[in-house]
Amino acid sequence: MITYGNMAFAAKGMLQVMPPKGTEKFFSYLPLAHAFERGAVELSALQYGAEVHFLEDIDKLAQQLAQVAPTRFHGVPLVYGRIQAGVLKKLPQQKLDKLMSIPILRGYIRRKILKGIGLQNARTCFSGAAPLPIPLMSWFKKTLGFELLQGYGMTENSIYATPACPARTRSAPSARRCRTRA
Repeated sequence: MITYGNMAFAAKGMLQVMPPKGTEKFFSYLPLAHAFERGAVELSALQYGAEVHFLEDIDKLAQQLAQVAPTRFHGVPLVYGRIQAGVLKKLPQQKLDKLMSIPILRGYIRRKILKGIGLQNARTCFSGAAPLPIPLMSWFKKTLGFELLQGYGMTENSIYATPACPARTRSAPSARRCRTRA
């Protein structure tokens, strides 16, 4: 049985790894019974004192994400893949690469894409519930300029076993272990 103490331990560890920076805003779209949603959004929001916005209709995910513009976004790999596909549908990779190769345009294009998908305010984007494909992680870093963090955990360990830390992923030049003391 997972107790409140188990979940509080996990939330405390996440607070140490990724402390809040001002007012936090979350976007909840997974079922509330989903362990990743419960820990990453519900319990973290309680610990951070964050706003939580809930998805009204799955068909409106992209529209509502853009309206909410969360400061932290927790998603499953499928959602990040769909975000990438949506961007590439409007701006094919070859054209995107050409535009991103022009330094004066790169920042403008990134801001425009991030605002369009609703991640312009995101300080942390985290993936869980399944492995995140490395090419997808690389695309977000190269194209949008931010790391998608991921972690591994099972329901049985309160979804908290091995979270990635900002600037400490395998792709980061000074990758080191992330240590928490909960």
